[in-house]
Amino acid sequence: MNPVLKTGNRETPETVEEVVIRIEGLRKGYGEVVAVDGVNLTVNRSEVLGILGPNGAGKTTTLEMIEGLRKPDAGEIEIPGYDAVREYEHLKRIIGVKLQSTAFFDFLTVRETLKLFADLYGADACGRRSRSWAIWSMTSTSPSLPSA
Repeated sequence: MNPVLKTGNRETPETVEEVVIRIEGLRKGYGEVVAVDGVNLTVNRSEVLGILGPNGAGKTTTLEMIEGLRKPDAGEIEIPGYDAVREYEHLKRIIGVKLQSTAFFDFLTVRETLKLFADLYGADACGRRSRSWAIWSMTSTSPSLPSA
């Protein structure tokens, strides 16, 4: 069963629609199980998207493919001017992702958490340290940043 995709536009009808996500024929399978089968979707700027469906409907798999975390078996995903399937490294620079659930944040220090996300986004050691310091300095957790 495919998920139900719902969008709602928060702008006036006169506003020119600007596509921010375009998906055509998205498909992903795991062995004999087809998790996502032929999803077509267009999301315009200022629309709110909700993906509804029962467990196993392919909601998480669809989002992971849009985010570049999972490669589709077929189909196209375009994020303004970029082929998100082939150019997923660029995609990581322009989107932010909030994981739906995690078990490790309670066990990581602030430094370890910042390093983890810097590594996920491909920051080099120098960039990781300067960005971590910028983020950490916005908090009251520490007057100085330990070496990364």
